[in-house]
Formats: sequence, C-alpha cells, structure tokens
Amino acid sequence: RAMDALLSELASLVEDARAGREDALVPVLGACDRVLALDPSDASARHAKLVALIELGRYEEAEPLAAAAGANYERAYCLYQLSRGDEALALLSPEDQASEAEAVLAAQILYREGEYRESAQRFQAAATMAESGGAASEHQTNLLAALVLAGEYAEAATYAEGLPEQAQSQQFELAYNVACARIGRGEFDRAKAALVRALGLCRDNLTGEEMSEEEMEVELGVLTAQAAYVDQMLGFDSSAAAAYATLAGFKTELEPAVAAVVANNTVALRGESAVFDSWKKCKANLADALRKKLTCGQRKAFLTNAALLSVAMAKPDQANEVLATLAAEFPSSQTPAVISAALSVRAKRPAEAEATLRAAASDGDPMPTLALAQMQLDAKDSSAALRTLHGLRSLSSSPALVSALVTLHERIGDVEGGAAVLQAALEDTGGGGGEALLRGAAAFYARHGRWAEAAEVHIKLVEEAPRDPILLGGLVVAESYVDAEQAHERLSRLELMCPPLDDEMDKSIDAEALEQAALPKQAARHATKRSADADATTDAERAPKPRKKRRSKSKRIRLPKGFDPDHPERTPAPDPERWLPKHERSTYRARKKDKGRVARGPQGSTSGAARVDDRTTTNVKEMTEEEKAKARAKMEVAARSQAAAAAASASASKKSAKNKKGKDKW
Repeated sequence: RAMDALLSELASLVEDARAGREDALVPVLGACDRVLALDPSDASARHAKLVALIELGRYEEAEPLAAAAGANYERAYCLYQLSRGDEALALLSPEDQASEAEAVLAAQILYREGEYRESAQRFQAAATMAESGGAASEHQTNLLAALVLAGEYAEAATYAEGLPEQAQSQQFELAYNVACARIGRGEFDRAKAALVRALGLCRDNLTGEEMSEEEMEVELGVLTAQAAYVDQMLGFDSSAAAAYATLAGFKTELEPAVAAVVANNTVALRGESAVFDSWKKCKANLADALRKKLTCGQRKAFLTNAALLSVAMAKPDQANEVLATLAAEFPSSQTPAVISAALSVRAKRPAEAEATLRAAASDGDPMPTLALAQMQLDAKDSSAALRTLHGLRSLSSSPALVSALVTLHERIGDVEGGAAVLQAALEDTGGGGGEALLRGAAAFYARHGRWAEAAEVHIKLVEEAPRDPILLGGLVVAESYVDAEQAHERLSRLELMCPPLDDEMDKSIDAEALEQAALPKQAARHATKRSADADATTDAERAPKPRKKRRSKSKRIRLPKGFDPDHPERTPAPDPERWLPKHERSTYRARKKDKGRVARGPQGSTSGAARVDDRTTTNVKEMTEEEKAKARAKMEVAARSQAAAAAASASASKKSAKNKKGKDKW
C-alpha cells in the first residue's frame, strides 16, 4: 500500500511537471528517492529522477545516473551540456541509424564545435524524418543557420527559395536566417527586405505580451543589430551608428554575444577615431567568459579587429600578443601573417614584411599573395607585382585578377603578355568567361587594334544579348576592319533596331556640311542673333538715322599748387622731395605706437625717463648768413623759371583745345 501511494503521488507530480509547473520538479525528485529507497530496481522511478535532474539543469548528477541506467541519449545530452561533445557523439547511433532526436542532438553538438557542414547534414536528416509542422520548420531554420555559418551562402539561398512562402511569412527566425544568407552573398538590399519582414513578424509576436518598449527593443536586439550591420555595408553609417548606440544602452540586458557583436561593429565603424574607447570594447570582447558563447567566426573577427586596432594605435607588443592568440586558435588562417607584415611595414622593415608574406603565401588562401603584390605596387615595382600575381593559380580566371594582370602588362608596355593572359582566362572558362570578362577582353582588343580577336569576342557577347545596340555597334566597328561585307549586314540590323530620325529633321541636316563646320564661337552666336533681329525689322526701320553729336566734356586744367596766372613769378618753388616716398622725406616723423602705454618695471624704475646730461651730435654743417642769402636767391630763380614754363604750357593747351573744337580729352 505504501508503494502504491508513492507511485500514485509520483505519477501526479510527473503530470504536473509535464503541464509546465516548474515547482513540481523538486517534489518529483523527493518522491523518486522515496520510491527507489523501497525498490532500487524500479526503472520508472529511476527514469523520472533522471528527467527531473536534466530539467533542473543538474547535469553532473544526471550523467552518472544515465550511465548506470544505460540511457545513452540522456547521457549524451548531459555530456553535451557539460561541453564534452566528443564523448556525447560516441554514444549516439550512426547517422544512417539515428532517430530524429539523436540526429538533432548530433547536429547541435557539431554546430557548437564549428563543424557546420556536418551539422547541416544532420539537420537535413532530422527535417526529412519529421512530419510537416513545428518540428520540421524548426529543423529547417537550424539547417539554414548551419549552411550560413558553413559559408554555403548560395546553397542556403537556394534552399530558402524552395521553402513554402507561408513558412517565411510566419516565422521571423526563418526570415532572419534567409537575410543572413543574402548578406553572405553580398545581396544587402534583399537582406534588408528580409530583415524588415523578420522585425515586423517578431514585433507582432511580442505585441500580444505585456512588454514595455524597452523590453521589446531588448528582445529585438539580434534583428536590430543585423539590420544596423546591413546599413553599415550599404553606406548608411549614421543610421548604423544610431542603432548601435541604442543597443549599447541595453548592453546589460542583451545577450552577451549580441552585445559583443554590437561593440565590435561599433569599433569597425569608428575606424581610427576614439581608439582608446575602442580598445576597451575589444578587450571586453576577448574575455574568456564570453568565448563559449561565440561562434568561431565571431571569435576570429574579434581577434582580428583587436590586432588591427593595436596596429593603428602603434602598439606592436600588444598587437603581437593578440596575433599569437589568433594564430593559436586558428592555425590555418593567414590573417596573423598579413597583420604581422603590416607591423613590419610600419616599422620600416619592408624586407622582413616581404619574407613573412612569402612564407605565408599559399595557393589556398590568396590574401598573403595579394598583400605582397600591393606592397610591391606601393614601392613602384610593377614587374615584381606582376610576377607575384601570376602565382595566384586559384584566381587565374577571376575577372578582377585578370583585369589587374592586363593593366600591369599594359603599364610595362607588354601588350602581347596582356593578350596572353586574356586568352588563357577565356580558355579556362570554356570560351564564355562571363560577361565582365568578355567585355574587358573586347575593350582591350579594340584599344590595341586587334580587330579579329575583338570581333570574335563581340560575337559571343551579341549571342548573349542580341538586342543590345552598344554591343552590336562594337561588333560592326570590329568587323569593319576584318570583313566589311559582314559589317554592312550587321549595320543594317543595327539600323533596324535604332529608329531613324523624322523626315523633316533628316532633310534639314546636311551630314557633310556638319562634318566640315567649325566649332561654334561666342561671337558667331551673337552675330547670328543680331542678323536674325535685323531680318525681323521693317524697311523703314532699316533706314539710316542721323547720329547725334556727343557733347564734349571740358576738364579743368590742373595747375601747380599756389600758382597765380597773373603773376607767375610769385609761384612758390615746388618741393624738391616730392618724388621721394614719405618715409624718406626730411619732414617725415614716425608715428609713435601705443602712446598711452606706461613703462613697466619694478617700482621706482626710471628706465623710461630722460637724463639731464644727455647729448646729441649730428653731421649738419652750420651755414653763414652770406651762404644762406645765395641759396635763397638761387631757389627763387629756379621757382620763377618753372612757373613761367608752366604758364606757357597752359596757354598753348587752351589754343589747341579751341582749334580742335573740344574733341580731344585729357
């Protein structure tokens, strides 16, 4: 009877726990312990205790209990929560024999360990086994997330397009993952639209709950941060900065990973401004407590930005410390080598930087090779940069690399080398090469007069876009040098595509006269206007009109200062220093500066006072009275003669003005 009562109590508590009552879990443990004390072999009580411990998050106690009971799935889940993923995976069934629950748990373990591609495969298997409904939709959302983090953006976008439209319009998580796939492909406009839809769906879901606006912003933090990042990539820096600042106000309430991403993006947006505050944010993002909550990509981005910021702050020791951590955690990454080379360049050690980049260069990661080529171009060594870029086999058919190689060949005057690069790129892509590569090849061949190759490339372009008049015109020009008859045929096709001018306009235009006409000038345009105005006047208006005589304006004759026409001899003598600058004349006195200034010094000082016994000496020779009289007589004679000459000149000017009837001007 006691056992029956305990089992009945346990069943009731289990039902309460299944109904969502969290306060029923602890009583379930007590009831299980009492049942197991009476009957240690009771499997139901042991399993109920195991589930209760897992629900309460007491995984250390649950794991040995699951091991003793032989519950591999429950034990694997406990090991997963205890960050012992390898042991957990070993307990699960193989992929081809796993149940839906085991496939989901294996996918989550692989997701946490950064094996996103394998995680996506497990989520795909779980979605296939699940029936349509909530579970299948959740697996699809997780599958998209794993594909995005695996870098399979095209596959993720294709998978999202194959999902029912209803699923994307009802689940904000799915819309968010679709936006992440668009971001990975660089389709920021479409990503923005998907994020707006996700924000609207999430806000609608939260509207029914009693939440304040601040609490709602916290719940929307992930979506807002991603939307701000898209704005940042689209060039809307002010909008992104405002969103980051708003989220930074709630950083204590946001999820730690979201707050860290917001801080990292803020540092990237600032660049080299406010570096000390940016370093505080970077240092907080590198804390060990945050490391477990970040994805591998996020951790790598945080370390990379911290190293770059240290380089910008001119702190090589700090940068080397961060680079050592980055190289230890991501040994296959070439980013530490590139940043280390940047440090060497800043320290004016280019040979060391080149050696570092050459050692890190590999065909798998082109970043060190591209950095080395850029450094050589900065040193004005185009030939060395050309040799370096030719070593990039993995990007040999990339339009960007082909364009760079052709440009460098042209810079050093090697046109044949540029043509060989283009030919090899076209052969590697099967003759197609994409529109960008074909257009570049057509422009190159036309620029250097290689019309046969230009015509061949233009034919491929016209086959892809037969209604493009620009491409057809280029083909006509190229074939006119190779096959004139074929060029005329294509020209007739081009004329059909481009409608002719109106008949009246066509008759009024003489092509030959237009070719021979000179460039229009300003004077010619005014003359044309005047002739048109003249044609509009009547014959009476064309009749000549008498020209009115202009009254001459007589100017007053300026005479010397103090001149008396009646008594020219009395005119004072002119100043002999009148042609000298004022500061060189004997009468010049320099203006005293700051007259009101009081001489400063210690009290009782007489540095500014004059001395009584001061003496002044000059080289002026004192004249006698006889010498003074002779000088005055000489100056009077000179003044009279100048006055007489001025009077005679004035009289002659008056007579000349009368004879010319006042037409001349001074």
